[in-house]
Amino acid sequence: VIVNFSKSPDGHYLGSTGVGVSMWESFKASWDKLHADGHINEAERTGVSFPSYYRSLSEVSEGASAVPGIRVVSVEEKVVRCPYREAWVSGASQREGRTPRQHAEWYVPTTRTWSESTFKNALEEGRDKDEIMKRFWGNYVDLVEKEPEKHGMDYVHTYLVLEKE
Repeated sequence: VIVNFSKSPDGHYLGSTGVGVSMWESFKASWDKLHADGHINEAERTGVSFPSYYRSLSEVSEGASAVPGIRVVSVEEKVVRCPYREAWVSGASQREGRTPRQHAEWYVPTTRTWSESTFKNALEEGRDKDEIMKRFWGNYVDLVEKEPEKHGMDYVHTYLVLEKE
């Protein structure tokens, strides 16, 4: 069984599934605020690039089918809803005593673990990158705090089951 990020027939992908706001647009707004506030220059603002390509169901199936000695048993796509947004929407976060700010501070690090290096690499040498990143993540927390029900990172996955022939 192989599970990988994918793109749905509706054009949905990691962090952008039509539920709430796009995580990518939230990243952009938080990064652009650094520029508007004078913390990064234009080259740094436009220097962020996530090298992600999400395959469609047919691309995954066709690619696997082209491998000699492998048979595709099944392939399907599923959306896995963000547990952080689901916790807010269901009231679980509030029952655990989280304010909107605390909820945002709980959620945002899950996006930071895999994306910080991409943002940091857009910054020019000689800059206090840690301080700039602290401001960036603060911007994102501020954004999530305003409307926690709209922020999450849904996954769109392809589940591919293969067997040897």
